[in-house]
Amino acid sequence: MEQAPRIEDRTKVMIRARLRDAGPEREVCILNLSSRGLAASADYAPRRGEIVELVVGRNNLVGQVKWSGPRRFGIAFRNRISVMSVISGEGELELAKAGQGNALRGEDLARLGSRRFPLECMLLAGAAAVATFYLSGFADSAFGSLHSVEEALMGAGGGTSVSASVPGQ
Repeated sequence: MEQAPRIEDRTKVMIRARLRDAGPEREVCILNLSSRGLAASADYAPRRGEIVELVVGRNNLVGQVKWSGPRRFGIAFRNRISVMSVISGEGELELAKAGQGNALRGEDLARLGSRRFPLECMLLAGAAAVATFYLSGFADSAFGSLHSVEEALMGAGGGTSVSASVPGQ
């Protein structure tokens, strides 16, 4: 049987992971990786067509087993992933889908809400506090200056009356 050409190259790796499928959870070794799938080896491989989850550090990769042998198998991911994020264990794991742009799904918003929004809110609150402090100081000095000008004007004109003299009276 002839294998179809690959859409993109695979990165050769040796990464330990935990496989969750219909059988007991077990260790696997990821052998190669792309944004669309991976090849791995295990004591016994999952069945073709099965949906599996690989736990790599703090990341979970979900996909369908596309081919399976006695000890090796290949998975196609449900969503495209960042190969560098899997290797480094840092950064966003899932890439935006083609045509999706930067639109966020419900689970993305939930994940962002639990991690990024509190930090952003704290930064915005801090910036608002600093801005309020400076603006209140500016307002005090501006209104204080206006009050001084008002007092000076009232003091200059208060108590004295200006009389006009009309010639011939």
